[in-house]
Amino acid sequence: MLLFQCSHITYLNPCTYGIDLWLFSSTSESKARFRIVFMLMAKASSSLMLGLQGEIHPAGKQEGANWAALGTNSCVQCRDSRGRIEVPPERLLIMSANSLLEWTDNTWNPVRGCSKVSPGCAHCYAEAFAERFRGVPGNAFEYGFDVRLVPWKLLEPFQWTSSKRVFVNSMSDLFHDEVPDRYIVAAFEVMAAADWHTYQILTKRPARMRKMLKNDLEFAAGLPHIWWGVTVENKKHGLPRLDCLRECEVTMRFLSCEPLLEDLGIVCLDGINWVIVGGESGPGARSVQKDWIVSLRTQCKSAHIPFYFKQWGGFPKRRLGCQLDGTEYKALPAMPDLKAPSLAQRRQIEGELHKQLWAVGILEQAA
Repeated sequence: MLLFQCSHITYLNPCTYGIDLWLFSSTSESKARFRIVFMLMAKASSSLMLGLQGEIHPAGKQEGANWAALGTNSCVQCRDSRGRIEVPPERLLIMSANSLLEWTDNTWNPVRGCSKVSPGCAHCYAEAFAERFRGVPGNAFEYGFDVRLVPWKLLEPFQWTSSKRVFVNSMSDLFHDEVPDRYIVAAFEVMAAADWHTYQILTKRPARMRKMLKNDLEFAAGLPHIWWGVTVENKKHGLPRLDCLRECEVTMRFLSCEPLLEDLGIVCLDGINWVIVGGESGPGARSVQKDWIVSLRTQCKSAHIPFYFKQWGGFPKRRLGCQLDGTEYKALPAMPDLKAPSLAQRRQIEGELHKQLWAVGILEQAA
């Protein structure tokens, strides 16, 4: 077992599970605390991060002390120079993941849970996943798919050492009615500060997004590394969202026509920079028709808009694949040339933002 340490992050590679572990600490102005994060390197070159919810105060811990994490078959031990705490595996929580979505790199979920607003929500994969763990003590989804803020994840983008395409809230909707305005602003303050990543925002509630972009989120509207998108699954609910998105004065707009539930007809794509299309997957999936997809592909080609066909869907979705007329369409918008700053620079930016968010009470719940 090899141990690599620095003052902010401690790495273990490998452990008995064949995983990379990393530990980061954060301190408030009033007391010291830490959280544990684990990264599981799966065989399919994907990764899963697990975290420990809550806080732990080891006896005699001093600010700046070095920490180590030791993996065993029965527990994970966390220690400083004065003591050791054993963490049972059942207290480990899903934290974030290198995404299995092909059009992004990482997911970031400072909010968990959502509620249905349109037919596209009928077979929500996130709800199905979350509800499996309702009532499981200590699990990230102990409360199922109820909307819950996760403030201790707000600063997570500062932990990634390279530039990423980040899908924001794959397990929720950042503009849900139950998410306070100030918390939404805090999430965008993180995005504005950690500007070496590209953030993909997808919502079914663009009216609130449009309203906030005119006041509280005006600072983020013109940032090219933040992409603003809406779900367009049908004419009745999806096309009004598209109209609303076009009214938002932002740099980059995209559509997710997934699950595509009907022919959208002629779509006004003025001001749209990217279109993702896909059929519904999972048990009970509603079928998609080829001519609906071809119509959107043709319109995107005419408008010189990148067209991304994700999947035919169905169950299991691998059976039908993602080829359209024998070709895979995986076009992406031009990516900005971004480079992550050094660890010292990231820590400085994170520290300044941490103080700001703590001062307004956003991070108090994360203590």
